[in-house]
Parts: sequence; structure tokens; C-alpha cells
Amino acid sequence: MNLTNTVLEVDREHRALQATIILSFFLGALASYSLISLALQVSGVNLIAAAVALGAGFLISKGLEFWLKDRWRSGRRLHLETNRYYTQKRQRVQQDIQLKSDIDLLFWRFTIKRGGRIPKGWYLLGCALQQDGNYLPVYSFMPATEFEQLPQAERFIELSPKKRMEKDGDLRLLGQQKRLHTAEIFRWNEGAELSRDDFRLFLERIATDSSRWGV
Repeated sequence: MNLTNTVLEVDREHRALQATIILSFFLGALASYSLISLALQVSGVNLIAAAVALGAGFLISKGLEFWLKDRWRSGRRLHLETNRYYTQKRQRVQQDIQLKSDIDLLFWRFTIKRGGRIPKGWYLLGCALQQDGNYLPVYSFMPATEFEQLPQAERFIELSPKKRMEKDGDLRLLGQQKRLHTAEIFRWNEGAELSRDDFRLFLERIATDSSRWGV
């Protein structure tokens, strides 16, 4: 990895892409159902046609997703430079962190409870650089077995539910969790999602550069 200036693509499955995939499922299923019903000349609800149409809609959406992922970019990138890290979208700089001593690094994780785009049981891994109230949150999703192989796995603190934090009564842990929950809010609103491979590269870069910040 080039430690002078690295540019990583982020948000591979951006919201516009996700919305298009979902829409293609419904449109594909509806079109398939209409064609099957017309071919069979059946009036009313046809359960066989409905089942086949749902399968067709699924295949259409998956095929479109596979074709679009590497063609329809989010237009957003994460720049890792010698003196700064920042995200940029279409020439507009977004989160910008100047690499100097007053940087806090925050690492957290939580388990995906419901399967969907991300399989159930995987971890969301978050890392944020915080400076003067500004956050640059980066994250990825990873299966537990793969997460355990990360060199910095122990740094990712499990995010506790807010009700559990209040019951524990440990002020140190409460303060730590509040900081992580704040970082999670920033991740939810403006986080940069990386592929698993790029997230590992990001962690390597953090490990290399953070010695200069005194973190």
C-alpha cells in the first residue's frame, strides 16, 4: 500500500443502487406475473404464476445488482494522505481530519441481528477519527471468524444497549460507551462504507500513521 496518498472507493452499495435493486425486484416480478398469466390465459390470482414471478423478480434483481455494482459508483472516495484524511464526493470535500496530535481514535462493533443485505451474525466494525468535534467515521461488515483474524481485533469494543449502560453504573465504561454511541450516530448519518479488503488496508494505514499522532 502506498503510504503517501491512497484513495479508496466507498459506499459500493450506495442508497441509489439499493433502491434501484429493490424496484427492479418488484417490477420484474410484476412483469413476469403478467406475462405468465397472459400465456396461461388464467383470470384471477394464479398462485403458481405468483411463485414463479417472485423467483423471476429475485433473479432479475440479483443479476442487475451484480452488473451494476462495479459500474455505478457512489462518486464518493476516502483519501488517505500524509497530512490529512478526508472524504470527497464529486470534487466536494466532506469530513476532513488534519493529522496532528489532537486526534482520538474510536473503535466499536455490534452484531447484525437480522439478515438482509448483510448476513445475520456478521459484525459491523466501525472506526472513527475524532478531532475538535469533527468525525470521520469508516466502517465495514465482516463475519466473526474473519474479524477474529484482524491484527487489531481487541480494539473494537462491543457497543452496549443504552439501557444496559445505565444499569451497569460503571462511570468509566459509561463514558466510553457514550463516546462510541456518538460516533455510531455519525457513522449512521455520514459514515464511509469500505469493502472488507479496503477496511483492512485502512486499519494498516491507521496503525502506521497513528504513531505520529501519539495515539
